[in-house]
Amino acid sequence: MAVVLRTLTLGLVTTLATASLVACDAPAAFVSHGPRLVVPDAEFGVRHNHVDAGVPYSFDDVVLCLDEAGEGTIESVELANPAGGLELRGFSVRKEPPGAMLNYIENPEASTLEDEGFPDHGPFVVAGICPSLQEPESESEDSMSLLGLELERGDAVTDEPAYGTGFLIHYRSEGDRRSVFVGFSVVLCPDGGGGRRPACDITEIRPPD
Repeated sequence: MAVVLRTLTLGLVTTLATASLVACDAPAAFVSHGPRLVVPDAEFGVRHNHVDAGVPYSFDDVVLCLDEAGEGTIESVELANPAGGLELRGFSVRKEPPGAMLNYIENPEASTLEDEGFPDHGPFVVAGICPSLQEPESESEDSMSLLGLELERGDAVTDEPAYGTGFLIHYRSEGDRRSVFVGFSVVLCPDGGGGRRPACDITEIRPPD
């Protein structure tokens, strides 16, 4: 049975609209260029031991919301600095289930994203405003969203820990393409790690080099 070490601290980053001068000699005005994705402001990660090559592992630890009303459509997700054969098999987005806490997928190695209720095709839209950014008197009908990620150790790599230092989310908002980094690391180790394989304790988090 795989031993999982999970550390998760979730916070939301408050982002500001971009300030822009709309005309010469005109006063500065805050001009919205569409909502931006807000991601956890903490660095966190997971490690699984005794992982066989080619076995999918699914995670839903990343919560997404917007800094203002509108929609953000996720077009692709990129592994940051993958090593040891770590592969991103796919991603998906779903609304956060009501009345629950994080880590809805209890057995990552036993479930696919589809098994856990994630749609198997897009568009993958985030529409909920972050609770900390909503007006006190307003009630948004859209909840926050979960980013689902399905990863595996590649078949060609048999004796090295597979890991990534985070994820880069590429999305579109009101016609603009944008990207945001998520500091969520994943380590899939072929054995028990620890003293035998200290590399399995990799916890480095950094954007793509």
